[in-house]
Amino acid sequence: MGLVAAYLIWTAGRVERLRIRAEWAARALDAHLLRRAAAAAVLAERRFGVELYAAARIALDTVSEEEREAAENDLTRQLRSVELTRPIRPARR
Repeated sequence: MGLVAAYLIWTAGRVERLRIRAEWAARALDAHLLRRAAAAAVLAERRFGVELYAAARIALDTVSEEEREAAENDLTRQLRSVELTRPIRPARR
């Protein structure tokens, strides 16, 4: 009986650690989407137009997970459709 209890406690600990890791991964993905959307919004304001800017703003403003997934997919499609003819250079200091 003690062995079964020890196994269950060990398993519960592993499940809890896995849940925490999944939560951290989700937060990291959200942070990456926000950085990506912000960068895309800046690029769209400078050069690439309304569709990219709209996709970036929607990605920045979404709250629910279902909307966030759709917004991220749309942002990816818009970024892939952008044709870079020359690299954008940072402003000189």
